[in-house]
Amino acid sequence: DLIAELAAEVGTEIGAAIAIIEARARALAAEQPSEALDDVLEVAQGARSTMRSLTALSPHPADATDQRGTAGEVVRTLPKLVRRTLPTRVALEIRAEGNPWVGIGPNDLTRICANLVFNANDAIAGEGTIAVSMVQDEESVVIEVEDDGAGMPRDVVSRLFQPFFTTKPVGRGTGLGLATARILVERVAGTIEVQSDVGRGTRFTIRWPLVA
Repeated sequence: DLIAELAAEVGTEIGAAIAIIEARARALAAEQPSEALDDVLEVAQGARSTMRSLTALSPHPADATDQRGTAGEVVRTLPKLVRRTLPTRVALEIRAEGNPWVGIGPNDLTRICANLVFNANDAIAGEGTIAVSMVQDEESVVIEVEDDGAGMPRDVVSRLFQPFFTTKPVGRGTGLGLATARILVERVAGTIEVQSDVGRGTRFTIRWPLVA
């Protein structure tokens, strides 16, 4: 908990500096476009995403305001955001019924879903399928992301949501994606669960209460 709180404070400080770098680079690029400034913007945007993950670890986030988003719209537009990063051997199936409101902003909801899709892709060694679905009942909205990849043993599943825990090689994962997802989901009275078996794939299930 102390490490996570420290990371959140560091993320806030560095995030503020990155925001200035990005803003100045955009202003310069508007005056005189250059490949070097494009590189600066690309790196700054990636760093800003990591810093947002760090600041989300704070128990008292500065931007914890009430937000709403439409779950169906986010799920249906997901292919436009992730398809070009997925290999052609991996099929992406989308099913979304209706367009219910949930108490989480569209940016955070998209970020959570995209992160789960990217993780699912990493679990598929050859050909495979990632299925994303959204359904609703009288009280809740459920989003599921399921893959038919390698699956995970119980000891790995038990640690998945710990900050900085990752099964990816050094340089490919920060261990913040699932930790951040859990915090964002639970912050608005939602739940996130995972079921996985070695050789049989993995399924993440997120449930939120409906918002009027």
